[in-house]
Amino acid sequence: MGRSNLVRAGAAIIGASVTVMLAGAVPAGAQTDASLDHQNTAGLSVNMVDKGRLTTKLIGLGTAGKHFDTYCVEIDTSIDPNHPDMTEVPWDSYPDDESPFHKNRAKVNWVLHHSYPAVELDKLSETVDADFVNGLNKQEAIAATQAAVWHFSDDVDLDKTQPTRNPTSDADVLALYEYLTGDENTGINEPQPVLEVKPDKQSGTAGERIGPFTVSSTAEVVEVLTEFPEGVKLTDKDGNELPRADVEKKVQEQDSYDIYVDVPESAEPGGGKFTLKAEAPLSLGRLFIGKEYQKHPTQSLILAKSDKTKLSANAEAEWEAAAPPTTSTTTSAPTSSSAPSQPSPTETTSSPAAAAPAVDNTGGLAQTGASIFWPIVIGLVLLGAGAGTLLFRRLRRNS
Repeated sequence: MGRSNLVRAGAAIIGASVTVMLAGAVPAGAQTDASLDHQNTAGLSVNMVDKGRLTTKLIGLGTAGKHFDTYCVEIDTSIDPNHPDMTEVPWDSYPDDESPFHKNRAKVNWVLHHSYPAVELDKLSETVDADFVNGLNKQEAIAATQAAVWHFSDDVDLDKTQPTRNPTSDADVLALYEYLTGDENTGINEPQPVLEVKPDKQSGTAGERIGPFTVSSTAEVVEVLTEFPEGVKLTDKDGNELPRADVEKKVQEQDSYDIYVDVPESAEPGGGKFTLKAEAPLSLGRLFIGKEYQKHPTQSLILAKSDKTKLSANAEAEWEAAAPPTTSTTTSAPTSSSAPSQPSPTETTSSPAAAAPAVDNTGGLAQTGASIFWPIVIGLVLLGAGAGTLLFRRLRRNS
């Protein structure tokens, strides 16, 4: 294998290795990982029909020094303290395919948007317009909200004859529960990701623009980082280069923007990626499940309130080398220097006898105008003479 071929093969192997590493590292969107932080806020215990007495609380999740409040959306699965790591997933990734959560999840989300802690207690009391005993307190609000979430996520009902074990709170909890599960609850669809890029991986060939990658964000500030070989750049659909600041500005202004990865034709096979970063609160209703749920089931949680958190989303582009240019070669018929030249229109020939004789090319070699017959004869004569001289000297010596 030639040196240039070895170089190309090595580049292809390196490019394939980069592609494999990136493919395993790139998520589809800005998935947030978090862990149970044990900063829980207790509510009252509630009595649920056919389930008995259950404790309620806002369950704390933490990531990068930030705190989230969540409610439980999986009543029959306990929290596994030995596996506290959670990851944000779309609603369709809820781990139980048969759960009532799937048909009622928009109503769960409405509960979160219209109750505590998303709505302050004073405002919530005014909205419900009930005769709360000494006002609605935090523990009562958490109890009623969690019971309403379970009503939709797990198809269980609050025991209206004895909602809690605290008679002074029964009426308050029941009033809020009936508001949250009543006719006013028309549902709120799944929240859009704060930061997302789709698709997360595309392929192409050097010399092309790979894309589009659609970037969506509701964050106020988005940062773009690139990891590409020299010459590879981000562009718009027309091939105009987009400096990083322009990408950030367009994404923030338009909420959604298409970008492309422009790969020069000279690029070796390989790949690269770009990363979007932002800091923003996660939307209410984002779903979190255990990172190792299939091996270690743990209670699924849904976001009720969040602080600003750092988000990131990646996308990968990979490419093959450009196809080598195709060249067409035309083999012309052999020509002879002794072939007759064609007269110009102004020239005249005196007679047919003046034309040069035709050259015989049947020997398979192009003729150059000088015959090779006599040089061959002379060479044979010289070889014969030399051989004769050697033979004569040997006979003379022997005699």
